[in-house]
Amino acid sequence: MNKLREMIRKNRLYKEYKSKMVELVSHFPVDPQKVIFDNFGGRGYGDDPKYIAEELRKMHPELRLI
Repeated sequence: MNKLREMIRKNRLYKEYKSKMVELVSHFPVDPQKVIFDNFGGRGYGDDPKYIAEELRKMHPELRLI
């Protein structure tokens, strides 16, 4: 599986698609009260993002943590 992922990352089309997605998303407004976390591609709640989210919740309860 890791070999397949590495092949995809090296693919020219993947790089072009990724840059186009970044360009597209950059046109949307930024919500300064929203923090988005990603852990293992959205498959879990753990590791560093979990502990960062828990501390942010204590320090800044007004933030929307996603």
